[in-house]
Amino acid sequence: MCGGVATEPDAGTGALGILGFSANDERVYRTLIAHPGATSIELVGLTGMTRRAVSRALASLLRAELLERIEWRHRRYRVAAPADALRRLLQRTEAELERAVAAVDRLIEEAESNAALDE
Repeated sequence: MCGGVATEPDAGTGALGILGFSANDERVYRTLIAHPGATSIELVGLTGMTRRAVSRALASLLRAELLERIEWRHRRYRVAAPADALRRLLQRTEAELERAVAAVDRLIEEAESNAALDE
C-alpha cells in the first residue's frame, strides 16, 4: 500500500481492498482522512503517486460515494461521512455477494441435474 511511487494500482489488502478497491484508492482515501480539503495536485505530493494514479483513485472513490468534491474550481476533496459512506458501501457489497451466491447455487443445481441425466 505505502512506499515507492505506484504507477499502476494493485489489488488492495487494507480495509478498502477487502471491498474491491485498489491499494492506490486506499492510499488516497487515507491521505484525505489526514488532509481534508486537499487538491489532486496536493495528493500527488502527499502520496508519491503519479497524477494519473491519483486521478484514477479519485474517480473510483467518487463513484463509490466515499469522497465529496468540496470546491469545484480548485478540485478539493474530502472523505464523505465515513460511518455512513462505508456502511452504504458494505451494504451494496453484501447485496452483490448475495446475488453471486444465488447465481452460483443455480449453476450448481444445473450441473448436478445434468450430471444426473447423464447417469
